[in-house]
Amino acid sequence: MALGVLGYTVPARIESNVRWSRMPSKQVRQAVPAEFVADPPQEQQESPYVPSLVEDPRYPTSDGQPMSESTQQAETIQATATCLRAFFRKRKDVFVASDLLIYYREAVPPLRVAPDVFVAFGVPRGHRRTYRLWEERRPPDFVLEVASPTTVKEDVERKPGLYARIGVREYWQFDPHGDLLSPLLQGRRLVGRRYVELRPERQAGEESWYVSEVLGLHLVSEGTCLRFWDPVRQDFLRTIEESEEDREGAERRWFEAEQARQEEAHQRKSAEERFQSEAIQRKSAEERFQSETIQRQAAEEDARAAHAEIAKLKALLKAEKDPNSQP
Repeated sequence: MALGVLGYTVPARIESNVRWSRMPSKQVRQAVPAEFVADPPQEQQESPYVPSLVEDPRYPTSDGQPMSESTQQAETIQATATCLRAFFRKRKDVFVASDLLIYYREAVPPLRVAPDVFVAFGVPRGHRRTYRLWEERRPPDFVLEVASPTTVKEDVERKPGLYARIGVREYWQFDPHGDLLSPLLQGRRLVGRRYVELRPERQAGEESWYVSEVLGLHLVSEGTCLRFWDPVRQDFLRTIEESEEDREGAERRWFEAEQARQEEAHQRKSAEERFQSEAIQRKSAEERFQSETIQRQAAEEDARAAHAEIAKLKALLKAEKDPNSQP
Protein backbone atom coordinates (compact mmCIF):
# COMPACT_ATOMS: atom_id res chain seq x y z
CA MET A 1 0.00 0.00 0.00
CA ALA A 2 1.44 3.37 -0.98
CA LEU A 3 1.68 5.81 1.93
CA GLY A 4 2.41 9.53 2.01
CA VAL A 5 3.51 11.24 5.23
CA LEU A 6 1.37 14.23 6.09
CA GLY A 7 3.46 15.42 9.01
CA TYR A 8 0.87 15.27 11.80
CA THR A 9 2.62 13.96 14.91
CA VAL A 10 1.55 12.43 18.19
CA PRO A 11 3.33 13.68 21.32
CA ALA A 12 5.28 11.05 23.23
CA ARG A 13 3.00 11.38 26.26
CA ILE A 14 0.06 9.86 24.40
CA GLU A 15 1.95 7.39 22.25
CA SER A 16 1.06 4.63 24.70
CA ASN A 17 -2.60 5.19 23.87
CA VAL A 18 -2.07 4.17 20.27
CA ARG A 19 -3.00 0.54 19.68
CA TRP A 20 -1.76 -1.43 16.73
CA SER A 21 -3.64 -3.85 14.49
CA ARG A 22 -2.32 -7.34 13.73
CA MET A 23 -1.32 -8.62 10.35
CA PRO A 24 -4.28 -10.10 8.39
CA SER A 25 -5.25 -13.52 9.66
CA LYS A 26 -4.84 -16.61 7.49
CA GLN A 27 -8.56 -17.32 7.66
CA VAL A 28 -9.45 -13.89 6.30
CA ARG A 29 -6.72 -14.02 3.65
CA GLN A 30 -8.30 -17.22 2.35
CA ALA A 31 -11.76 -15.66 2.31
CA VAL A 32 -10.94 -12.66 0.11
CA PRO A 33 -8.32 -11.67 -2.47
CA ALA A 34 -5.01 -10.92 -0.77
CA GLU A 35 -4.92 -7.32 -1.93
CA PHE A 36 -8.25 -6.54 -0.25
CA VAL A 37 -7.70 -8.06 3.21
CA ALA A 38 -8.55 -6.00 6.27
CA ASP A 39 -7.96 -7.60 9.65
CA PRO A 40 -11.22 -8.01 11.65
CA PRO A 41 -11.09 -6.04 14.91
CA GLN A 42 -10.60 -8.32 17.88
CA GLU A 43 -12.71 -8.20 21.01
CA GLN A 44 -10.94 -6.20 23.69
CA GLN A 45 -11.16 -5.98 27.42
CA GLU A 46 -13.76 -3.40 28.34
CA SER A 47 -12.88 -0.21 30.13
CA PRO A 48 -13.91 -0.27 33.83
CA TYR A 49 -15.80 2.97 33.20
CA VAL A 50 -19.60 2.68 33.28
CA PRO A 51 -21.24 5.45 31.23
CA SER A 52 -23.83 7.60 32.94
CA LEU A 53 -26.72 9.58 31.50
CA VAL A 54 -26.59 12.10 34.33
CA GLU A 55 -25.78 15.47 32.78
CA ASP A 56 -22.77 17.34 34.10
CA PRO A 57 -23.36 21.10 33.59
CA ARG A 58 -19.61 21.60 33.23
CA TYR A 59 -19.65 19.57 30.02
CA PRO A 60 -22.66 20.58 27.87
CA THR A 61 -24.13 18.07 25.43
CA SER A 62 -24.28 20.64 22.61
CA ASP A 63 -21.77 23.08 21.18
CA GLY A 64 -24.49 25.17 19.57
CA GLN A 65 -23.45 24.19 16.05
CA PRO A 66 -25.91 22.65 13.53
CA MET A 67 -25.60 18.88 13.28
CA SER A 68 -25.85 18.88 9.47
CA GLU A 69 -25.88 21.50 6.73
CA SER A 70 -27.48 19.46 3.97
CA THR A 71 -29.49 16.33 3.38
CA GLN A 72 -26.48 14.71 1.70
CA GLN A 73 -24.39 15.22 4.83
CA ALA A 74 -27.16 14.13 7.20
CA GLU A 75 -27.98 10.99 5.19
CA THR A 76 -24.31 9.99 4.95
CA ILE A 77 -23.80 10.41 8.71
CA GLN A 78 -26.98 8.51 9.56
CA ALA A 79 -26.28 5.70 7.07
CA THR A 80 -22.68 5.29 8.27
CA ALA A 81 -23.60 5.19 11.97
CA THR A 82 -26.49 2.80 11.32
CA CYS A 83 -24.38 0.41 9.22
CA LEU A 84 -21.56 0.32 11.77
CA ARG A 85 -23.91 -0.16 14.74
CA ALA A 86 -25.52 -3.07 12.93
CA PHE A 87 -22.12 -4.54 12.02
CA PHE A 88 -20.86 -4.41 15.63
CA ARG A 89 -24.22 -5.20 17.27
CA LYS A 90 -22.88 -8.42 18.84
CA ARG A 91 -19.85 -6.69 20.34
CA LYS A 92 -20.38 -5.29 23.83
CA ASP A 93 -16.96 -3.63 23.75
CA VAL A 94 -17.62 -1.38 20.74
CA PHE A 95 -19.22 2.05 20.94
CA VAL A 96 -20.49 3.78 17.78
CA ALA A 97 -21.65 7.39 17.94
CA SER A 98 -22.54 10.28 15.68
CA ASP A 99 -22.38 14.00 16.49
CA LEU A 100 -21.42 13.27 20.11
CA LEU A 101 -19.15 15.76 21.88
CA ILE A 102 -15.73 14.44 22.90
CA TYR A 103 -14.08 16.28 25.78
CA TYR A 104 -10.38 15.52 25.70
CA ARG A 105 -9.04 17.45 28.70
CA GLU A 106 -10.56 17.35 32.16
CA ALA A 107 -11.73 20.64 33.66
CA VAL A 108 -11.21 22.46 30.33
CA PRO A 109 -14.66 22.26 28.64
CA PRO A 110 -13.71 24.42 25.62
CA LEU A 111 -11.35 21.64 24.51
CA ARG A 112 -13.88 19.49 22.72
CA VAL A 113 -14.73 18.15 19.30
CA ALA A 114 -17.82 16.47 17.83
CA PRO A 115 -16.91 14.02 15.03
CA ASP A 116 -19.66 13.23 12.58
CA VAL A 117 -19.12 9.50 13.27
CA PHE A 118 -16.66 7.72 15.53
CA VAL A 119 -16.03 4.17 16.73
CA ALA A 120 -14.25 3.25 19.95
CA PHE A 121 -13.10 -0.28 20.81
CA GLY A 122 -12.61 -1.60 24.33
CA VAL A 123 -15.26 0.62 25.91
CA PRO A 124 -18.72 -0.55 26.98
CA ARG A 125 -21.51 -0.14 24.50
CA GLY A 126 -24.28 2.04 25.84
CA HIS A 127 -25.80 5.49 25.85
CA ARG A 128 -23.79 8.57 26.76
CA ARG A 129 -24.45 12.29 26.92
CA THR A 130 -20.80 13.07 26.12
CA TYR A 131 -17.55 11.14 25.65
CA ARG A 132 -14.81 12.17 28.13
CA LEU A 133 -11.39 10.72 27.48
CA TRP A 134 -10.23 10.78 31.10
CA GLU A 135 -13.25 8.63 32.08
CA GLU A 136 -13.37 6.33 29.05
CA ARG A 137 -9.56 5.97 29.13
CA ARG A 138 -9.58 5.26 25.39
CA PRO A 139 -9.78 7.66 22.47
CA PRO A 140 -11.90 6.79 19.44
CA ASP A 141 -10.17 4.39 17.08
CA PHE A 142 -12.02 5.49 13.95
CA VAL A 143 -13.32 8.96 13.04
CA LEU A 144 -15.23 10.02 9.94
CA GLU A 145 -15.90 13.63 9.09
CA VAL A 146 -18.48 14.25 6.37
CA ALA A 147 -17.58 17.41 4.50
CA SER A 148 -19.78 20.50 4.42
CA PRO A 149 -18.99 23.94 2.98
CA THR A 150 -18.42 25.54 6.40
CA THR A 151 -16.46 22.69 8.04
CA VAL A 152 -14.33 21.24 5.24
CA LYS A 153 -11.43 23.64 5.85
CA GLU A 154 -11.30 22.77 9.56
CA ASP A 155 -11.64 19.06 8.72
CA VAL A 156 -8.59 19.31 6.44
CA GLU A 157 -6.38 21.75 8.32
CA ARG A 158 -7.10 21.54 12.06
CA LYS A 159 -8.70 18.22 12.86
CA PRO A 160 -5.94 15.90 11.59
CA GLY A 161 -3.52 17.41 14.11
CA LEU A 162 -6.13 17.29 16.88
CA TYR A 163 -7.12 13.68 16.23
CA ALA A 164 -3.45 12.68 16.04
CA ARG A 165 -2.81 14.31 19.41
CA ILE A 166 -5.64 12.47 21.15
CA GLY A 167 -4.65 9.16 19.54
CA VAL A 168 -7.31 8.45 16.89
CA ARG A 169 -5.91 5.52 14.91
CA GLU A 170 -7.74 6.25 11.65
CA TYR A 171 -9.13 9.56 10.43
CA TRP A 172 -11.37 9.60 7.36
CA GLN A 173 -13.07 12.33 5.35
CA PHE A 174 -15.82 11.99 2.77
CA ASP A 175 -17.48 14.52 0.50
CA PRO A 176 -21.10 13.59 -0.38
CA HIS A 177 -21.52 16.84 -2.36
CA GLY A 178 -18.83 16.00 -4.90
CA ASP A 179 -17.11 19.41 -5.02
CA LEU A 180 -15.42 19.95 -1.65
CA LEU A 181 -12.70 17.26 -1.54
CA SER A 182 -10.53 15.61 -4.15
CA PRO A 183 -10.56 12.66 -3.99
CA LEU A 184 -14.00 12.46 -2.40
CA LEU A 185 -12.87 9.81 0.12
CA GLN A 186 -9.63 10.32 2.04
CA GLY A 187 -8.12 8.26 4.85
CA ARG A 188 -5.21 8.63 7.26
CA ARG A 189 -3.71 6.05 9.60
CA LEU A 190 -1.63 6.71 12.71
CA VAL A 191 1.81 5.08 12.39
CA GLY A 192 4.15 5.75 15.29
CA ARG A 193 3.68 9.45 15.96
CA ARG A 194 2.58 10.35 12.47
CA TYR A 195 -0.48 10.16 10.31
CA VAL A 196 0.11 8.64 6.90
CA GLU A 197 -2.21 9.09 3.97
CA LEU A 198 -3.91 5.97 2.67
CA ARG A 199 -4.04 5.26 -1.02
CA PRO A 200 -6.90 3.35 -2.64
CA GLU A 201 -6.35 -0.38 -3.01
CA ARG A 202 -8.42 -0.37 -6.17
CA GLN A 203 -9.98 2.18 -8.47
CA ALA A 204 -12.50 1.53 -11.23
CA GLY A 205 -14.42 4.40 -12.75
CA GLU A 206 -16.03 6.35 -9.90
CA GLU A 207 -15.29 3.56 -7.40
CA SER A 208 -12.38 3.81 -4.97
CA TRP A 209 -11.67 1.04 -2.44
CA TYR A 210 -9.74 1.66 0.77
CA VAL A 211 -8.90 -0.71 3.63
CA SER A 212 -9.70 0.17 7.23
CA GLU A 213 -7.55 -2.01 9.48
CA VAL A 214 -9.35 -0.60 12.51
CA LEU A 215 -12.84 -1.64 11.40
CA GLY A 216 -11.84 -4.75 9.44
CA LEU A 217 -13.86 -3.35 6.55
CA HIS A 218 -13.33 -1.64 3.22
CA LEU A 219 -14.55 1.89 2.66
CA VAL A 220 -15.84 2.26 -0.88
CA SER A 221 -16.58 5.55 -2.56
CA GLU A 222 -19.17 5.08 -5.30
CA GLY A 223 -19.32 8.60 -6.64
CA THR A 224 -20.96 10.63 -3.88
CA CYS A 225 -22.11 7.49 -2.03
CA LEU A 226 -20.05 5.93 0.78
CA ARG A 227 -20.37 2.17 1.29
CA PHE A 228 -18.77 -0.37 3.64
CA TRP A 229 -17.67 -3.78 2.31
CA ASP A 230 -17.33 -6.79 4.60
CA PRO A 231 -14.47 -8.94 3.21
CA VAL A 232 -15.52 -11.94 5.29
CA ARG A 233 -19.14 -12.05 4.11
CA GLN A 234 -18.11 -10.71 0.70
CA ASP A 235 -20.97 -8.22 0.70
CA PHE A 236 -21.73 -4.56 1.43
CA LEU A 237 -23.16 -3.58 4.79
CA ARG A 238 -26.84 -2.89 4.35
CA THR A 239 -28.16 0.65 4.41
CA ILE A 240 -31.49 1.50 6.07
CA GLU A 241 -33.18 1.51 2.68
CA GLU A 242 -31.61 -1.80 1.68
CA SER A 243 -32.51 -3.37 5.01
CA GLU A 244 -36.09 -2.18 4.54
CA GLU A 245 -36.09 -3.59 1.00
CA ASP A 246 -34.70 -6.87 2.34
CA ARG A 247 -37.43 -6.95 4.99
CA GLU A 248 -40.14 -6.18 2.46
CA GLY A 249 -38.68 -8.77 0.09
CA ALA A 250 -38.61 -11.38 2.86
CA GLU A 251 -42.21 -10.56 3.80
CA ARG A 252 -43.24 -10.75 0.16
CA ARG A 253 -41.49 -14.09 -0.30
CA TRP A 254 -43.10 -15.39 2.92
CA PHE A 255 -46.54 -14.22 1.75
CA GLU A 256 -46.04 -15.84 -1.66
CA ALA A 257 -44.78 -19.05 -0.04
CA GLU A 258 -47.74 -19.01 2.36
CA GLN A 259 -50.13 -18.52 -0.54
CA ALA A 260 -48.48 -21.39 -2.40
CA ARG A 261 -48.66 -23.56 0.74
CA GLN A 262 -52.33 -22.75 1.22
CA GLU A 263 -53.07 -23.43 -2.46
CA GLU A 264 -51.19 -26.72 -2.24
CA ALA A 265 -53.13 -27.62 0.92
CA HIS A 266 -56.39 -26.70 -0.82
CA GLN A 267 -55.50 -28.81 -3.86
CA ARG A 268 -54.44 -31.69 -1.60
CA LYS A 269 -57.71 -31.45 0.34
CA SER A 270 -59.70 -31.33 -2.92
CA ALA A 271 -57.81 -34.38 -4.20
CA GLU A 272 -58.48 -36.25 -0.95
CA GLU A 273 -62.17 -35.32 -1.14
CA ARG A 274 -62.29 -36.51 -4.76
CA PHE A 275 -60.55 -39.72 -3.77
CA GLN A 276 -63.01 -40.29 -0.92
CA SER A 277 -65.97 -39.52 -3.22
CA GLU A 278 -64.63 -41.89 -5.86
CA ALA A 279 -64.08 -44.55 -3.19
CA ILE A 280 -67.69 -44.14 -2.01
CA GLN A 281 -68.94 -44.32 -5.60
CA ARG A 282 -66.75 -47.33 -6.25
CA LYS A 283 -68.04 -49.05 -3.12
CA SER A 284 -71.64 -48.25 -4.12
CA ALA A 285 -71.00 -49.67 -7.60
CA GLU A 286 -69.53 -52.85 -6.08
CA GLU A 287 -72.52 -53.18 -3.77
CA ARG A 288 -74.90 -52.69 -6.71
CA PHE A 289 -72.95 -55.27 -8.70
CA GLN A 290 -73.11 -57.76 -5.84
CA SER A 291 -76.84 -57.08 -5.40
CA GLU A 292 -77.46 -57.47 -9.11
CA THR A 293 -75.40 -60.68 -9.13
CA ILE A 294 -77.48 -62.10 -6.29
CA GLN A 295 -80.67 -61.07 -8.04
CA ARG A 296 -79.48 -62.61 -11.32
CA GLN A 297 -78.54 -65.85 -9.61
CA ALA A 298 -81.96 -65.96 -7.88
CA ALA A 299 -83.70 -65.29 -11.20
CA GLU A 300 -81.67 -68.03 -12.87
CA GLU A 301 -82.59 -70.46 -10.10
CA ASP A 302 -86.25 -69.45 -10.41
CA ALA A 303 -86.05 -69.94 -14.18
CA ARG A 304 -84.50 -73.37 -13.78
CA ALA A 305 -87.16 -74.31 -11.22
CA ALA A 306 -89.87 -73.03 -13.56
CA HIS A 307 -88.44 -75.02 -16.50
CA ALA A 308 -88.32 -78.12 -14.33
CA GLU A 309 -91.91 -77.58 -13.23
CA ILE A 310 -93.01 -77.04 -16.83
CA ALA A 311 -91.24 -80.22 -17.93
CA LYS A 312 -92.92 -82.12 -15.10
CA LEU A 313 -96.35 -80.78 -16.05
CA LYS A 314 -95.79 -81.66 -19.70
CA ALA A 315 -94.90 -85.21 -18.69
CA LEU A 316 -98.04 -85.51 -16.61
CA LEU A 317 -100.21 -84.24 -19.45
CA LYS A 318 -98.62 -86.66 -21.85
CA ALA A 319 -99.20 -89.51 -19.44
CA GLU A 320 -102.85 -88.63 -19.12
CA LYS A 321 -103.31 -88.65 -22.90
CA ASP A 322 -101.43 -91.92 -23.41
CA PRO A 323 -101.75 -94.19 -20.38
CA ASN A 324 -99.47 -96.80 -21.97
CA SER A 325 -96.58 -94.35 -22.40
CA GLN A 326 -93.75 -94.44 -19.97
CA PRO A 327 -93.22 -91.36 -17.96
